[in-house]
Amino acid sequence: MKTAYSVRAKKFIKQLSKYIGGTTERELKIARDAYCVEHPSRRIKFASGCSRGVFITSDYAIKIDLKGGITSWGTSETELALWEKAKQDKMDFLFCPIEKYEYNGINFYIAPRATQIGGFDPYENPLFEKYSSEVYLSDIHNDNVGIINGRKVIIDYADNRV
Repeated sequence: MKTAYSVRAKKFIKQLSKYIGGTTERELKIARDAYCVEHPSRRIKFASGCSRGVFITSDYAIKIDLKGGITSWGTSETELALWEKAKQDKMDFLFCPIEKYEYNGINFYIAPRATQIGGFDPYENPLFEKYSSEVYLSDIHNDNVGIINGRKVIIDYADNRV
């Protein structure tokens, strides 16, 4: 998929990769800090959970599976598999798009930046409720829901059983 945010994300990955010494949470934080020292005008946020680290910019997010992360809760590959299945099932409108990009031996997963929202329960949508039971979606809560192009979508859906 070739989108404007995807092209910019790939350029950023190529720049960032010279600072990445590994994919532990600590190594990715160090890479972000080193990148920002050389590119002070860039505002790059780094966040992490139990299994993935995420670099967040104004228009895209880049997910990386953490070395030593808890993979039983899902990985970027399981998220990508669900995205591909949702596209086949014509249910992709429920999810944030994700694209895999391998560079220098590391798998990066690119997604458009979403605006997080609170107070939205995706299970109120009968289509989501039905589909989530078919693919066993777990860990869906307010922090994993956002808005992209005016649509409410699930932005973190790695914990699934496709």
